[in-house]
Amino acid sequence: MLPLISIYSQPSLKEILSLFIKSKTSLSFARFLSGYLFLYKILLRSLTFHPITSNNPALPPFLAAFLASPALLLDTSSARRIFIALHIATKTSQYVYQAARENGFLPQMPWWWGRWLLFIFSSAHLIWCYINDPESFPDSFSRYIIARSSTYVNPCPDSQTVWPHTWEIVEGCREVTGMGFPAFDRKKAMELDGVFKNLRPVFEKANVGVWR
Repeated sequence: MLPLISIYSQPSLKEILSLFIKSKTSLSFARFLSGYLFLYKILLRSLTFHPITSNNPALPPFLAAFLASPALLLDTSSARRIFIALHIATKTSQYVYQAARENGFLPQMPWWWGRWLLFIFSSAHLIWCYINDPESFPDSFSRYIIARSSTYVNPCPDSQTVWPHTWEIVEGCREVTGMGFPAFDRKKAMELDGVFKNLRPVFEKANVGVWR
């Protein structure tokens, strides 16, 4: 990320540009953003006045965005590319659903049914990716989730001297999901090796009723 500059100093434009140039992630994201906007504007202008697409006002923006999407490869951060792609896919689903409702392609739904429900599915998808494919998440987003997940991923108790790191607990959750959520057996769990070896302090305090 671009280094922060103290609010008490008044850096010159040269200093700001120097910090920006030294930040590889900022340059990578700038390449993607500028490349995408450049391609999108050119394609949109060309398609808007094309005889094939000029009759449908919704078609040129869609085609321009679709054809300009390979510019995402200009960003060298694979985690950020996946995150942006997921966000775009979610917003696209939202707009497609709204357009389908406005044009009568979908049946009349109850008052509580709306496009806001996509937020639930997208959040569940993000959590699934966080547990099963952590490489697809930016480090800053992962730290944000960990810092606000003390209710689900408990920190080290005061009476405990040894406790696994949060990442080790998340990795254990990933292994448990791959095993099909077997019934909890404290004795067998304490004998497991691999990623579960570091989770033995958690197994000692686990509530059998909750695990069932």
